[in-house]
Amino acid sequence: APEPQEPAPRARRSPAPSSPAPRARPREKSSEVDDLLGALNGSGSNSGGARPAAAPVAAAPAGGDPLLPEKLTRQQILTVVKRNARSIQTCKEGDASGNVMVEMVIGRDGAVSSAKTTTAKFAGTPVGSCVEGKVRTFRFPQFRGDPMRIQIPFGL
Repeated sequence: APEPQEPAPRARRSPAPSSPAPRARPREKSSEVDDLLGALNGSGSNSGGARPAAAPVAAAPAGGDPLLPEKLTRQQILTVVKRNARSIQTCKEGDASGNVMVEMVIGRDGAVSSAKTTTAKFAGTPVGSCVEGKVRTFRFPQFRGDPMRIQIPFGL
């Protein structure tokens, strides 16, 4: 009777040599904000008249958990804004429509510490106050850098 044969050892494949990941080109802050606003408008670019600004707000020195990112990415901001955009629609009254530009300050803890309507048509109105209140309920991921001041348009 033939003797049972042991299976031949399998050859191990060596992993393909890894090539370094392509380096992303640094982007200017204004183009990041333009991309964000374009994504909100669905146009891919800033089609509004006002030029939005993104600048750090003078506050306590940066610190905190070194594992947290220095600042929020435009994608993190966009995700939170899109998730909460429907709540803004509850502020619409009658035939009031248009874009409401809101300047907000996002603290390191992810909470919106202030929100102000900067569009003249809605500033100081019940609609503007409602939008500001809704924006103050937004919660962003935590980060370790200075609070972030950004302007975002919301369509009514």
